[in-house]
Amino acid sequence: DPSGVLQVRDGERGPARALFSAGSFGVAAPSPDGRYIAYTVGPNGPGPFDVRIRDVRRGRALPDVLHDSRISPAPWSHDNKGFLFVKQERGTGRERVYYHGLGRAPANDALIFSQFDHPEWRYAARISDDGEYAIFTISYPADAHTRIYFIDLADAGKPNFGAPVVKLVESFDARYEFIDNAGSYFFLQTDRAAPLGRIILANTDVIREASWPPVVPETGDTLLYARTAGDEYLVAVYRSASGASVARVYGPEDPSILRNEMRNRMDSLRK
Repeated sequence: DPSGVLQVRDGERGPARALFSAGSFGVAAPSPDGRYIAYTVGPNGPGPFDVRIRDVRRGRALPDVLHDSRISPAPWSHDNKGFLFVKQERGTGRERVYYHGLGRAPANDALIFSQFDHPEWRYAARISDDGEYAIFTISYPADAHTRIYFIDLADAGKPNFGAPVVKLVESFDARYEFIDNAGSYFFLQTDRAAPLGRIILANTDVIREASWPPVVPETGDTLLYARTAGDEYLVAVYRSASGASVARVYGPEDPSILRNEMRNRMDSLRK
């Protein structure tokens, strides 16, 4: 609510109750089944923080505590057994991506990804909305450029975090942000060849940017961020030359048109 209190309710008509008081948490990430919520606590700023877990129905904190860590808003595997988090090593500042299983001692968390020859790299880790991909956004402290790596988890219900890490974007030549995916196709926001920003459709089976078509081309306004709405629409938020913010909704009046267009485009790219 506006006061910063995080509220939950059982069903659409159940009474709302406070799960966290204002200022007592940072990022809050519910598990896909809504049973648990992982959240950060700590001082204001970029972190790192402590990551804790709460049983939503009982309103009780689990004993799991991950120190010097942070999470994204969507870190959970879709089997609801755990989540990805980034841990920062004390002293050196080196970051690594781990998977924490509920009830597991932090010392036994599985190391998922770290580039050992680049201790200066910083990571953000999340799970796609369909639960089939782990996506890593890698940043370099010198600028705002990023890389995108991913793991194909194969089965959302039985994710394979031991599968190889695929380097989708493997150079720091521009900024890339993962928005969403349609199967093996990723919607990426980028400023490559578009200083004000655009959205492209990346075929994860073809690691060649020249083969990735634009979905939303660059406009005269600065693209700040974009989100999908359901399966048919995309909402992009821009900053105009006057400094005002404007949200634009992209999608056909008849959603079946976009579904057919995407299907045809994917078939064409596969061919």
